[in-house]
Amino acid sequence: MKRVGVSRESNLVSKNLQLMSDVASAGGFYIRQYTRENQAFVRVFDLSNQISEGERVYLDQHFPEEKVLRFLDHFLDTDLEEVIEGDVPYPAMMTGVVIRNSHHVIQSVLVLLGISGEKASELEKAQAGDGLHFPEGLRLTNKKAMESNLRLVLHIRDYHDEIRKENQDIQGRLEDIEEESTRNRRLLERNETMTSVLSLMESEGEFDQIANRILEISSRHLKLTESALLRLDGTKNSVEMIAEFAESEGCKLRFVSRERLGYPFFNGRPYTISSDSEIPEEFQQYMDLCDFQAVVFYPVRINEELRMYLQFGTSREHRWEQEELKFLNDIRKIFQTILSKRITRNSLTSSYVTLDAILQHTGCGVAVVDVENHQVLFTNETIRQAIPDKTDQDALERIAFLPTEEIGNSTQFHAIEGDLWFELTMTEITWVNGNKARLVTVYDITEMKEYQARIERQAYTDPMTGLRNRRGCEEDIAKELRKAEKLPDNQTAGASIYIDLDDFKNINDSLGHETGDLLLQRVAEALVRAAGLEANVYRLGGDEFGILVPAEHSVTPEAIAQRVIDVFQNPWNLNEKQYYCTCSMGIAYYPRDGRDLSSLFRHADIALHQAKRQGKSKIVYYIDDDAKIIARRLDMEKAMRQAVEDGCKEFEVYYQPLVDVSKPEHPVCGAEALVRWNSKELGFVQPLDFVPLAEYLGLIVPIGKHVLYEACRRCRHWNDFGHPEYTVNVNLSLVQLIREDIVETVKGALDETGLNPENLTLEVTEGLAIHDVESVSNLLKKLKELGVKVALDDFGTGYSSLNCLKRLPLDVIKIDKSFIDNVGEDRYSDAFVKTVSKLAEVMHAEVVVEGVETKHQSDALKDMHIDMVQGYLYDKPITKEDFEEKYVK
Repeated sequence: MKRVGVSRESNLVSKNLQLMSDVASAGGFYIRQYTRENQAFVRVFDLSNQISEGERVYLDQHFPEEKVLRFLDHFLDTDLEEVIEGDVPYPAMMTGVVIRNSHHVIQSVLVLLGISGEKASELEKAQAGDGLHFPEGLRLTNKKAMESNLRLVLHIRDYHDEIRKENQDIQGRLEDIEEESTRNRRLLERNETMTSVLSLMESEGEFDQIANRILEISSRHLKLTESALLRLDGTKNSVEMIAEFAESEGCKLRFVSRERLGYPFFNGRPYTISSDSEIPEEFQQYMDLCDFQAVVFYPVRINEELRMYLQFGTSREHRWEQEELKFLNDIRKIFQTILSKRITRNSLTSSYVTLDAILQHTGCGVAVVDVENHQVLFTNETIRQAIPDKTDQDALERIAFLPTEEIGNSTQFHAIEGDLWFELTMTEITWVNGNKARLVTVYDITEMKEYQARIERQAYTDPMTGLRNRRGCEEDIAKELRKAEKLPDNQTAGASIYIDLDDFKNINDSLGHETGDLLLQRVAEALVRAAGLEANVYRLGGDEFGILVPAEHSVTPEAIAQRVIDVFQNPWNLNEKQYYCTCSMGIAYYPRDGRDLSSLFRHADIALHQAKRQGKSKIVYYIDDDAKIIARRLDMEKAMRQAVEDGCKEFEVYYQPLVDVSKPEHPVCGAEALVRWNSKELGFVQPLDFVPLAEYLGLIVPIGKHVLYEACRRCRHWNDFGHPEYTVNVNLSLVQLIREDIVETVKGALDETGLNPENLTLEVTEGLAIHDVESVSNLLKKLKELGVKVALDDFGTGYSSLNCLKRLPLDVIKIDKSFIDNVGEDRYSDAFVKTVSKLAEVMHAEVVVEGVETKHQSDALKDMHIDMVQGYLYDKPITKEDFEEKYVK
């Protein structure tokens, strides 16, 4: 399927080249094509290859190759221009047209060459003066014709780009379909395998034979080279193998009964070791003995007592996927069920209770029906939660009783009322009462169905006001900054105006969000009129707007700002009533106040905050005249850029433990990852000093990515070595969230490190989350689709309404330290914590309290239904080495 798009594009290129050749012949000029290789151009095609030898010699004399290549270097210098005219003596003419790839990087350049024929006498004079032969049939053109044909060449190039993009979209959709087909095939295979294993649960054969068969089925499904069931002997000092599967006789373990100390994993904890894991020496020795590259160890408990271990290994390089681990964990549960049943073989009731316990916690829906008597014998909680609607349940029941010849061994079921899709597999079994029955396993495949039809498009328009949004604003300002690159530092070409409504929150809270939305729409219309036709108006989020005043605008930024202030002096007519609402403004000029997007935005925002501090209806222009602050900032900026270029090695990740106070003995359940900068030039820099600068410079993106990858890598190590329940929290800044690739960045970190997405929590601050609730909510939903959790940090310090909180897809609410300082002493603090806890319970979210420093604070929180705490009472942020020494070993 992939070759179709490539072939189509290749044919299109050939046709376009032929078309350009025809255009050149008709227009009286010549075309050459040069392809970019690294930082140089190489001539790869000459569309004027049908010309005579005399013409070729004449062109090479007027347009020597080295001169053309020097001309092409201008494109490398700017990397922005689309068309450049060459500096050649009259009557010669030379123009370059850029062809870019899908990443907007220069791929090749078409060079148009021409000889002006407007003044034949000058040509003849030039011919006689320099002794050059003027070949017969030489194509002549003129400047007007060259410009006309240049537009035609640009049109052909743009048409080629459109077709290329269309081919890429088609190819991407084909790859999505192929990937989805592979996922469905793997799911079906896994369902069939699990059905085969479940059918062995009621087998009456010898246990070692059943165990060997289960190991064989599960190992062949995952293409493992060896698996084994190991058991402690009666003394609990030695380990023996009671079942084994080996891919071949050569892979079979030379296993002998050995002391328990020879097995580093025999301590009751699960271990997941991939080929890329950091492996302690004692585990490495055992893996070398067994010739393992990757291995999983799962404890098997009987009546809560550790008795056995399941070992699944491969001699090939392998990284365990989450679906594989869920499958193997289900196999572990099945072993525990079989063993428990056999221990209580003489009690039918005990057998059923044990079977019910395992099936209730199996990762899929399970039902058992007596087809002959049309009776439902068993359904687990998973299937009842997955299909809550009674109509859908009845439809599923009808399918479960259909004859085998009509339904087969598997089918798909659409729960119409819930709009959900499920994969059903059936197998015949003997139930605990000895009667024949049908086992039905149910897997939710709704996400896969939806994935096939999902097409994401990045929007640049605010749906409420119709204005361009923040991303559109960034794109437009970037274009204006490129135009102003050559201007002196003290000159102004245009301005960026930040506008924030005064007391908009009061209107929203008192009149309702519908009235608040109506006001935002009226404000947008008024700003467009005040700015004029040539300026651009944006809704940046919430009640913030922006105006970009380009250099060529006929009205000055100062005049536009005053127009806006005048507009806000009048009342706003909302639902036939009049209300007053003023605004504050911050203005930054470019390139004087910023030559890049982040600095210009930052300075306009600083000016806006100064205006807000001065009172309502104020205009403030950005001024930066503090030389010491500038010097310190420049030093820190230089050091920070160098640190980022060196791979962010100076930025260390510290970990502050998260303590689960809802469980006995308050165990550690994970950690929050916190960045620290140990600069080789400036020493240890406080986060409050360098993090805002990193955000302002945009360097928080590579720093944040470094922290994210390192935190995921460490958490994966904790999970693999005895603490699968440990999670890690990572903070995301505004700069990271507004980037289009944030979802891909998080997915890349999970894929590269192999961390279970459920063990990663991404934290966003309250102020950030309510900046643009709709956009942030949509982005958080995309992140949660990866399987990660989302936490709202610093809750209580912002000014979000409960309605905003309700619209965010949150898993965790973190109460800010400021409310904990006086907890147990201040009635307001106590009431706030209790209210948030109750609210979180309704939202099905967890509550984390930050900044717990004293036992008095800890005691005061006992009856407030808090899930987790962190603070200096338990531990400060510490290095990864100290954290693992304290909490992992």
